[in-house]
Amino acid sequence: MTRSQARASEAAGAPRRRFLVVANPTAGSKGRTIVTRVAEAMARRGAVVEISETATIAEMRQAIARTERVDAVVAAGGDGTIRALAAEVEAAATPLGIIPIGTGNVMAREIGLGFDADAIAATLTSGPVLDIEGARANGAPFFLMAGAGFDAEIVKWLSAPLKRLVGRAAYSVPTLQVLARPLPALEVEVDGHKHTAAWVVVTRARRYGGAFVIARHASLARGDLIAVLFKPGSRVALVRQMLALAAGRIDGAAGVVHVACERVTVRSAAASAVEIDGDVHGTTPLEITAGGPHLRLIVPDAYACTGIAGR
Repeated sequence: MTRSQARASEAAGAPRRRFLVVANPTAGSKGRTIVTRVAEAMARRGAVVEISETATIAEMRQAIARTERVDAVVAAGGDGTIRALAAEVEAAATPLGIIPIGTGNVMAREIGLGFDADAIAATLTSGPVLDIEGARANGAPFFLMAGAGFDAEIVKWLSAPLKRLVGRAAYSVPTLQVLARPLPALEVEVDGHKHTAAWVVVTRARRYGGAFVIARHASLARGDLIAVLFKPGSRVALVRQMLALAAGRIDGAAGVVHVACERVTVRSAAASAVEIDGDVHGTTPLEITAGGPHLRLIVPDAYACTGIAGR
């Protein structure tokens, strides 16, 4: 297995005992309840758990710095929280675990973590650790996906307070707003081959937006990326592509192309929004490259067996 592939860097062995849980305070009372239940389940397994709510990267760094050596750091939040925390623990090669309390929770779904407190506690305390290779978007590390165009514009106009209140339903308003505007016109170069698209997602994950499968052959175990290009000729065609994605029939959908790649460049005449792991990250141009930082991710036993092979 090559360096660019995810590999089992630790087999399930001696349980981990000391944990720092870094929680996103915007998760609200429901998120705090989930974190508390998982921490209690971990304590029953003999773990010592410190919970720190951090609202900024600086607070996150302070929490990590003032904590004595831990066996693992746990991201309690969504995919943005995981990405931010992964960048902080990479240098120390500290294993990173997940308590999913976000909206989409793509990473948690990708590794089959589930949402049961006892099952999460079992994974965090004794699950294997995989070495996952990331990628970069305009120099910023990511481990799931980055993109530009239609979906990034939706994220740009999304109301964070409404998202916290109603969850995924909050996406309906910006979706209609963006559909009412002219479709983005993106010039996309995939490993030197030129394309046009209204929407591009470059992914290392099979899933998008939670449970939707956007790239069936993608895997955290792969060293390369999958570029998913949406090439609608009209708004009606774009809506059909969105419905195909929601129905699990994106493979073979008209105007949707999947390309395995190492480098993607996205340009546009008018600046178009860019997103990384569901968060807005500036505007085009966008340069995405494989071969980013590594993350030592705590995963369920089942994913350690099936995830390496790429499912």
